[in-house]
Amino acid sequence: MLLELTFSGILLAFFSYCFVLIGLQAPPHNPKIMNAAQWPQLLLGLLIVLLAWNIVKVVRNHYKTKKADLPEGETEGKKITNIPKLLLGMAILFAYAFVLEYIGFIPSTILFVIAYAALLGERTWWKLVIYGLAISLIIYFLFTYGLSIMLPRGYGFFRNFALTLETLI
Repeated sequence: MLLELTFSGILLAFFSYCFVLIGLQAPPHNPKIMNAAQWPQLLLGLLIVLLAWNIVKVVRNHYKTKKADLPEGETEGKKITNIPKLLLGMAILFAYAFVLEYIGFIPSTILFVIAYAALLGERTWWKLVIYGLAISLIIYFLFTYGLSIMLPRGYGFFRNFALTLETLI
């Protein structure tokens, strides 16, 4: 519990700092139109609310849980078993953020979704491919046509691949 509260608290402080920093540096905007300057603040605001909710939930669950509810010989400190999965998920996310600009949105997002779904326990290869393609296309359409935000196309071969896919779509 203490590790999760510490991690959530650090993230909450960092995201709050980024929220304020972006608010101070962003150019003035038209309140009737949401442009690219407001998206980071919107996402950071959502992260702040969800982290605060998680902290409250962890504290509430801690006080509801009694030592008698735990199996014999198990202490609360032994309940943390998903730290390697959490770290691997963070590594996948950092790798995705690193290669996104170089290989473009579509291929990197397909690979990211496949890797993350496999991390979460999906083992059927055709489901992994379908999830990767479907989620990538949904996000692509949402950002490109719904929000008019251009996504990275990559460099070299990957740029030509992205342009070919965009003409097909």
